[in-house]
Amino acid sequence: MAVPESSSSSTVDVSQRPKNLLVPHYQVEAVGIISDDDSGHRSGGKVPQSEDDYVQADRTINALSIPRARKFFRNIGAESLYILFRELRGDEFPEKEKVVIISDFRTACLTSVLHILPVATSLFLVAFNMRGYYIGKELVGPSGQDDLKFLGIQLASKLHELLAMASLSCILFALIRKQLLRGNLPFGALTAGLEFKGLSILWSKEFMATCSAKFQNKILLLTTIIVFTILGATVGPSAATTAKPVLQNWSAGGTIFYLNDTYQNIWPRSLETPQTSELSCTPSASNGSCFPSNSKLLADGLFSYWPSHDAGAKEYYFPNLLPEQFRVGGRQSLRNMASRFRGPFVYNPPVTSATVPMAIIADVLGNLAKYWTIANNYRCAKDKRWGFCWYNDIIFSLETPQPMTFVSCRVNQKNTTLGFWKIDDGLTNFPVVNLTNSTFASTEWYNNVTENATTTSLPTWIELPTKEFGSNSIGAVVALPKSNITGVNTTGEVMACTIDARWQNVTSNLTFLNGPLLVNGFNQEWFFIERYLNASNGGFLWPQILISPKWAKQFDADFINLADSVARAGNIANVPSPVNAVEAVLAVMLADAIARIGNTATIKGGLKGTKNDPADWISDIMPTKTIYGEGDSAFNYTFNVGDSVMKLQMRAQVNGLGYGMSAATILASCALLLYSIIAIIYVIHELCFFSANSNTWESISELLTLAVNSTPTSALHNTGAGVDTLKPFQQPIHIGVSQRRLQIVFDGEDDVYGEKQDFEPVINGKLYG
Repeated sequence: MAVPESSSSSTVDVSQRPKNLLVPHYQVEAVGIISDDDSGHRSGGKVPQSEDDYVQADRTINALSIPRARKFFRNIGAESLYILFRELRGDEFPEKEKVVIISDFRTACLTSVLHILPVATSLFLVAFNMRGYYIGKELVGPSGQDDLKFLGIQLASKLHELLAMASLSCILFALIRKQLLRGNLPFGALTAGLEFKGLSILWSKEFMATCSAKFQNKILLLTTIIVFTILGATVGPSAATTAKPVLQNWSAGGTIFYLNDTYQNIWPRSLETPQTSELSCTPSASNGSCFPSNSKLLADGLFSYWPSHDAGAKEYYFPNLLPEQFRVGGRQSLRNMASRFRGPFVYNPPVTSATVPMAIIADVLGNLAKYWTIANNYRCAKDKRWGFCWYNDIIFSLETPQPMTFVSCRVNQKNTTLGFWKIDDGLTNFPVVNLTNSTFASTEWYNNVTENATTTSLPTWIELPTKEFGSNSIGAVVALPKSNITGVNTTGEVMACTIDARWQNVTSNLTFLNGPLLVNGFNQEWFFIERYLNASNGGFLWPQILISPKWAKQFDADFINLADSVARAGNIANVPSPVNAVEAVLAVMLADAIARIGNTATIKGGLKGTKNDPADWISDIMPTKTIYGEGDSAFNYTFNVGDSVMKLQMRAQVNGLGYGMSAATILASCALLLYSIIAIIYVIHELCFFSANSNTWESISELLTLAVNSTPTSALHNTGAGVDTLKPFQQPIHIGVSQRRLQIVFDGEDDVYGEKQDFEPVINGKLYG
């Protein structure tokens, strides 16, 4: 549609637009509303007589200038598809004059279409991760094809990123257009709607010039460019992060429960007299008050692998390794004991150490794992959406202390003063403290305890004063007979051992893959540095366990059994590095003995509900209100002040694919929410104030076309081969009209011929060439 350029004094001019201020005024030729059809012919109409006629004229211009289909494709950024379709159909139509600014609610709605899909997708991804959704071992679809499924997710995320970038570009170009039409803008900011997608815009000459120039709404434009540049770099990775399910451990319930014993009884700081339940017993005598000794398990599964002097056992010398983890038994479960031994091995820690979960904790954790499995199967049978029906692994955990033992023995000869290592002083080079006024190591004492140097002695347990020997739990003296190996220990030796036992705070865990009733528990650096960490009160972070000789003596028989099993030699004196072998036996034996404490405790109360109606405890041991989360108490016990009980909490986790909130998804969600808020505000603004809708000049080619159609200016003198200064980019520009043609106007500058030209403002709803 066009208005003929007939001369006329009959032109109706409602009002003049104030300079640099866009208002919806209209100029209509006196001959009436003239429209062009696709063939280029013109048709006439009536002359507007009132303001309503002018509004109707504006709507008529808008309706006739661009077909609705083309307007739709243009607003979603796919106008080329419409043009291609018309070309393939054989339609021929010339370039026509166009309306730059349209005041129309329908156009505002079409302009908003581009933002709907990326905003809706962003909000969906954020909400989906906030709510959480558990998938399982692999994605839905053909098994074993997760690589292709993840590729599809990545491609969908890239498509979302492209749509979001188009949305942000549309918003930034809208701001730039309004600046060009209402006021002015630095020349360097003209292409910001395209360049914000790369971080290099922030140190480009164009952006530097925009920052140093003076113009209206400068803070708004600069802030928008910076924020959009950050979003341009983060929206894509954020969409991929929130769209791709994460393989991790997800919180899957658990329960609060009480043991019918106190913390002080199960984890005492001082061991005086062992309880019957803490002692070992033979399998035939096993009853409710004790469980069998682990000495045979330790002898066969650990100490038999100690290196040997036997020429037929060369395999024990290479590669000089020993199992660091091995299983010991309990009443109703197995436990993984961890150790680090000094000796002829590739590693050499400063002290020999061992740790093992408490027997009571392992038994309780095993029973609670059974309850959770029953509850999960019940939920999966009723509604798979609320159960964890497929998984890679299940992890059940309890945060409790467990015993740690550290042992270091010093070799002494007969008839010498015994020297002990002070193992709380320094990390590796421990000082020696002599034990004076004792008969230990005398020939008479040695012959007595070793049966005239033929057998390994029982440990002689002694209290080592803290003042002289430092922080320790107990001392032990062990005499070894002469060795049968030529050139090794020909006179007999006396081992003076310093023992340090502590309660280490660990997370005991039971996993489906490691074994349904096998409990593990130890920290990463438990065997070395962490023993020296200090608490806020200045003491050691791990509380020390004081052991009386009376308590330790109950396990002498276990010591002899283990000592004779080392390297299958039958005599610990006949193995390589016997002093380290003694350390290993003491550390392992005492750790296992301490872990038996309180093993008869049980869970207070019974499961909620009834056998026929287990819904109460099932709902409490599983997440209740959300997909992920910790459970409540599945037991019907209520704590009363004065009860001799201890509160603990079991936590269950499943390892599998799922959606949920983590540090990465929180940051990604913030980026998507920021983009969505900006786009929603823009859409609301456009729908409520649709006085200046347009989608022109949103590509490099359209901007170049506008520039080519503009009158050359002296402001760009000597810039044909490049721009070396900021000044050309700082020049204020706006869009003006000369002879019905839109041009880029450099404010206050002459054209290349040294002449000033007058430009008219752009009128809302008017056609321009």
